[in-house]
Amino acid sequence: MAYGNLIDDPAGSWQQFPTFWLYFRRYAPFDSFAGGNPLAPGQRSEGDHRTGASTSLQATSRTYGCIFFNAHDGPIYYFSGSSGTTTHTLVWGDIKGMADVSMTVFPIIRYLPGVFGFTARTAGGYPLAPQALTPEINSTVWTRIDFSSPGVMRISGEAFGDDFPNLEVFVVCARSGHSAILIDGRTTGGKDTGPDTRLWGSHSSQTLGTFSQNLGLNANGELAGNYTVGATTM
Repeated sequence: MAYGNLIDDPAGSWQQFPTFWLYFRRYAPFDSFAGGNPLAPGQRSEGDHRTGASTSLQATSRTYGCIFFNAHDGPIYYFSGSSGTTTHTLVWGDIKGMADVSMTVFPIIRYLPGVFGFTARTAGGYPLAPQALTPEINSTVWTRIDFSSPGVMRISGEAFGDDFPNLEVFVVCARSGHSAILIDGRTTGGKDTGPDTRLWGSHSSQTLGTFSQNLGLNANGELAGNYTVGATTM
């Protein structure tokens, strides 16, 4: 897990403004996956039991990254992590491990008051084997956010990285609880072949999807409703 402050504000004055959370998560929609290792017959990892993208903070994922931001300060704080990996084995039963998911946020660009951009990256691998022997899930999201017009947040960007497993990018308003799905990316990789064929290398220039939405804000500057997009393949 990684976390850090992006502004110097020990008094927490940023909390007087509506805060938003931008999440990007990688999840395996399958009940189980990664069962193609001939050296470990019967060994499989539990998936996230999903049918598609979700904005629920209780939904599990293989890796996640989150950036807090608001109209006044821009990016405020970030953290990353994983829901953990449970592997079913014939010899030792169920074994659970927690991936060490690194995260960086760079650079932070302030174009105008209320208009800013940043790039965030996460990387995390299979926690139950030596890191050198297993590839990481790499995800990078570039985002531009514009609060310059009253009653609207304009948010746009692009995601890059490995095209396995699924990717979801969404924003949540902490005060209103409303959310907007920005990318609902579905992998075309097989549940058993995907981990071995699609994760080696960072794929830092491989696009996974773009987004551009105008999200309505209420009089208090909070997200006024829920938004979603159609699924796309990666």
